[in-house]
Amino acid sequence: MNQNMDSRNEHKIRSWFKQIITVLEYIPSKLLIHRDLKPENILIASDDVLKIGDLCIATAFTNGERALTMRTDTGTELYKAPEQAMIYDQRVDIFASGLIFAELSVPMTLEDKIETFTEIRCGKEPSILATQPPTLDLVTKLTKLDRDQHPGFSEILSHPFFTD
Repeated sequence: MNQNMDSRNEHKIRSWFKQIITVLEYIPSKLLIHRDLKPENILIASDDVLKIGDLCIATAFTNGERALTMRTDTGTELYKAPEQAMIYDQRVDIFASGLIFAELSVPMTLEDKIETFTEIRCGKEPSILATQPPTLDLVTKLTKLDRDQHPGFSEILSHPFFTD
C-alpha cells in the first residue's frame, strides 16, 4: 500500500497531516512534549481519524510557551530533531512532523528515508521532493535547523499545501 506515487491520495494526505498538526497544537496546551513522534505512533481509525499514541516518553513542562528540557536519551533517532541532543522544547515535534510529512508524500525505502532525512539534517532540500514544490516548501519550513524558524501552527495550516 502507498508504495508508488499513483497510490498516494493527496486529499487523504492533506487530511491526515492536518490532523497531525492539530494534535501537535493540542499536546502543548496540556503542557506536554511528545518527543517520539514517528509513523509507528500514529494510528489510523477506520473512519480515517488519526490518533497519536505512545505518550510514555512525553514530558511535562510548566513554562507555557517555551518549555525547555535537557533529557537527551529519548525518542527514535531517525525522527529526532537536531536540538533534541541539547536543550529543546515542544518544537521538536514540529521538526519530526516535517519528516513524517515527507514520508507521507513520497514512497520511500528505508535507504531513501535515511538519505532524505540526512539531507534535511544537513540543511539541504530533500532531492526526493524536487518534483513537488508545495510539499518541498512545507517540509523545508517544518525542518529548519534553527528551531526559532519553525512555523507556528496557524502558519502551517495556512500553507498553500492545505489551501490549494
